[in-house]
Amino acid sequence: MILGVGGIVTLALEVNYIHLLAVVAGNSAYAFSLMLFTFLLGLAAGAELARRLLTLAPALPLALAWLEFALAAVILAGVYLWDGLPVYFASFETHPFARDFGGREVVRGLACFVAMFPPAVMIGAIYPLAMEGIGRAHAERPIAALGRAAALNTAGNIVGVLAAGFWLLPAIGALRSIQLLAVICTALGTMALAWTAWRRRPLAWAPAVAVVALLAAQPRSLDYTALASGANVYFAAQAFGRVIDHAESADGGLTTVTAIDAPGKEALRVLLTNGKFQGTNDLGGEGVAQSGIALSPLLHTSARERALVVGYGTGMTARVLHDAGFAVLDIVDLSADVVRLANRHFGDVNDGVAERAGVRTHITDGRNFLLLQERTYDLISMEVSSIWFAGAAALYNREFYALAKRRLAAGGVLQQWLQLHNIHPQDVLYILGTVRVEFRHVWLYLIGGQGVIVAANSPSAAPQAAYVERIERAEALGPLFRLHGGSVRRLSGMLLLDPGGTDRLLAGFKLPPGHWISTDDNLYLEYATPKGNVLDGDQSFIRNVEMIRTVSARAASAPDPVTERPHLARQRGFAADSAP
Repeated sequence: MILGVGGIVTLALEVNYIHLLAVVAGNSAYAFSLMLFTFLLGLAAGAELARRLLTLAPALPLALAWLEFALAAVILAGVYLWDGLPVYFASFETHPFARDFGGREVVRGLACFVAMFPPAVMIGAIYPLAMEGIGRAHAERPIAALGRAAALNTAGNIVGVLAAGFWLLPAIGALRSIQLLAVICTALGTMALAWTAWRRRPLAWAPAVAVVALLAAQPRSLDYTALASGANVYFAAQAFGRVIDHAESADGGLTTVTAIDAPGKEALRVLLTNGKFQGTNDLGGEGVAQSGIALSPLLHTSARERALVVGYGTGMTARVLHDAGFAVLDIVDLSADVVRLANRHFGDVNDGVAERAGVRTHITDGRNFLLLQERTYDLISMEVSSIWFAGAAALYNREFYALAKRRLAAGGVLQQWLQLHNIHPQDVLYILGTVRVEFRHVWLYLIGGQGVIVAANSPSAAPQAAYVERIERAEALGPLFRLHGGSVRRLSGMLLLDPGGTDRLLAGFKLPPGHWISTDDNLYLEYATPKGNVLDGDQSFIRNVEMIRTVSARAASAPDPVTERPHLARQRGFAADSAP
């Protein structure tokens, strides 16, 4: 029973802890590595604890019972940590130790250690003690008994992952899931204690009484406003407001909708994923970027047959493209929570586009969606979250662009958001270079403080007056034109790089043509982009835009000795992270 049900508890608990740590500690590849390291370290420490307990030769059922009670206790005590961890991260806002990437990862690692190490120790001790008990009980055939026990535990692990990820987490949330697992541990401890002569001694039940007391004092809810503060991203709480709705799942993490509590802003709402901004209904602010991102690729095509939107967000892009006249629109998002909450709270932004004729919503990974079907599109629009999210960089690697190229119709256009803040110049070059290796024509717009890549392989994708006229004939888009000075033509003036400028930029550092490429094999962007979060957002944005303009213009005029002397480039302030 302890090995089978305990196996369920182990992996279900790990799923819930990683889910919560992804919210409060971060969800980059580095953060998940820290979580895994902490869990494995705890298991190793638990195995050592079990070895020492065996040398003391206590009654195995009593030792197992107390370990199960201890596991339940540390789970329940850990509940009080979650609301405080965002405050812990925010407290480092001005601390010198957290000004670089390494220091911040140490802080992140400490948070993972405090949360995961204690329960991992208990789990690591319970397993070998339970296996020792199986061996003693079947002394005549210990190998066969241990094999069956290990298989039972593995089966429990599988059930635990499936139950926690697909049932418990979305149905009752992380808090109730963790509390339920603590109750199960208490029940297992009670059963183990009932098998010993110690069951008649009141002192043996003291740990169980402590667990019951902890359970009775448990909070009814986590502080989702604190959890969604985004403090772990920039080590400072973000002013996103008060959480008014939320959803939890294994695929979407913690998705929240916040309301700004400020005079005149009562109707202002923000959509967040794990505390990271995804969109808002503030059309006077972010609306310029949100609508411009969707309108800019229309400057490069007049086709309106089929479009694909990967990354729903608030639904603004999908709405713009459908209003622009696309007959068929496929929406793909990894998280059903994002789509559901966006449709519930951002109808003023998306105008119910997901329910319109010709629109189909697919809850799946965008890359897999393209891989597993052969439809072609006139436009593929990519607006996934920040590249540093674990897995997001797969949509910025060469293999993805090669796949997108195969799924574009003749004359088709790819559009993708390019982060220009909190990112190193070298990473910007890798993104543009990776797109360029698969697409002959790459444009870069700067709209509302956001970078927008438009890529194509057909010469017909060059901006034309006819394409602008086609956009402006779409009456449904009229209200959005006011965000851009009354005409979509103003977007043409926001072009930062044309195809020639892109090529000059990538060649401006005198490196081999294939240098600036991120692939599924080298995973450059996956591991480089999280390091940009330590940068000042405004300063890094200015620096990247200056680097793009300066290097592309310099390469267009004449060779510059600075490109041959990296120390001079660093003095100019734009090439310190770009030089090899």
